[in-house]
Amino acid sequence: MEVKAKGIEYPITVSEVLGIGRPHQLYLPDIAEDLVPLVDEVPLTYMVIESNQTGGELCTGVLTKLSRKGAEARLESPVDIFSNLEMYFAGKEGESLQGTLYGKVVGSAPGAGSGFSICFTSIPPEIEVFLGELLAQAAEAQPKSPVRKTPKRRRSPLRKNGRALPSGPAVS
Repeated sequence: MEVKAKGIEYPITVSEVLGIGRPHQLYLPDIAEDLVPLVDEVPLTYMVIESNQTGGELCTGVLTKLSRKGAEARLESPVDIFSNLEMYFAGKEGESLQGTLYGKVVGSAPGAGSGFSICFTSIPPEIEVFLGELLAQAAEAQPKSPVRKTPKRRRSPLRKNGRALPSGPAVS
């Protein structure tokens, strides 16, 4: 992909780098996280940030799914992909939570007309605690898959080098 970067007169090619091969063999870890459906939708107010300028129109929405690094939200008014959002939350008692959560819209949520995938770009400590509590509630509400114990294989007590020894009289 070619982009025109600030401070460079001509377009430059950018690539996604996931690692360095031989002789270093260093690769970035795959850190994909699953979004967890929330027990209750969490109301939020948001504003689209245009070219590092805040002060746009406040709109409302709700978080429907959450992970430590992102969320799915249903937003009141449509937003463009790659838009930056400034988000505010209300606490359990309806009071405004301290801190502002920033995120980037990275796509449309599958199967939802007004749903969007958001990647968090800046999470203040107060909001991180709030989101952590929501994730804990959602994890408790998730049905636990039953743990099946695999029956142990019976091993012959007479083994040598991983092979069963003959069980009859020794013949020489």
